Amino acid sequence: MITISNDFAAVPHHHPVFNPAESRRKAKARIYHWSWTSIRTHAELMLHTEEFENATHRLLIQELTRFLSHSSSGVKRFEKMAGDWAGLLEALKRKGPRDKLDESSEQVVDAVASWHQETRDLALQLSRSVKDQVEIKMSREAKKDSQARIATDANKLASHDILEVEFNIRNAAAPLAVVADLRGHQVSVGMKLPAHGGRKTMKGQIGWLRQQLKNSNPQDMTIYAYWGKNKRKTADGGMTEVFESPEILDSSASKGTPTHLEIRLNRYMKTMGAKNFISTLEEVVPSFYKEVGGKLKAWQPPPPKISKDRDREVQGEASLEETTSINGGQAFEVNT
Repeated sequence: MITISNDFAAVPHHHPVFNPAESRRKAKARIYHWSWTSIRTHAELMLHTEEFENATHRLLIQELTRFLSHSSSGVKRFEKMAGDWAGLLEALKRKGPRDKLDESSEQVVDAVASWHQETRDLALQLSRSVKDQVEIKMSREAKKDSQARIATDANKLASHDILEVEFNIRNAAAPLAVVADLRGHQVSVGMKLPAHGGRKTMKGQIGWLRQQLKNSNPQDMTIYAYWGKNKRKTADGGMTEVFESPEILDSSASKGTPTHLEIRLNRYMKTMGAKNFISTLEEVVPSFYKEVGGKLKAWQPPPPKISKDRDREVQGEASLEETTSINGGQAFEVNT
């Protein structure tokens, strides 16, 4: 059974109404769901491929996307966090440093469910912008069972006051990570990528980033440096300041250059209303990818080159073959 509505599903078997795991136990039918927005997005992406040799098929898809894009079609984006959003924010505000909310409470579960709706809508918006499929990064367990994904994110919200997601964009330097700190009223969007393996100084590392981002807007952007296997952050600074003085990222507690560098856009919200939260997300996520994510390239080591010793060996073999040919196939040994 396939259902279609304005509700969003991260993957088709994550149904927004039915529990797929329970449905599989009780019925033989499989249940799938697509949002109208996802159908519109897939149709638009199809028009950017060479699939349609038949002009009639292409015309039908064009008319479908035109209809679904019209304001009168009834197709809606996700625009507002559901449930008692204001009550959740107030509970987080009152919470002590070691306190934890009830992860099974209606406030927390509704917030996580809304977050999953919004992140799917964001993935579809990014897909239409980059003209390619953008996927939500999920663990195998979360992809298999939507309830497991809700439980994991509910625990994270109840314990650490955050909602987070990562998007996989084809050929991007790193996953696009989004973190919403509900207690701190802040949304962060960033990419963390391995440092340049050929640059042995912080100045060289930052020069590599600066060259890629020379036309980017540094407003609200921060660069973080990570050292060690645990990739723990030990230094950070504003993009403008770091580009001018890379040494401010040097860590006295760490030796050598960092293992990873991260660029992040941090946006503080004075008010985090149910609608304002969504509109801010949908502003900063595409903005970061346009200014930073779409310009970054991950460093790759150069291919190995033939050594000079091997060059001499090959040249010597070639000279010997030439001498043998000149002397009728006989090679002469020269004593020195």
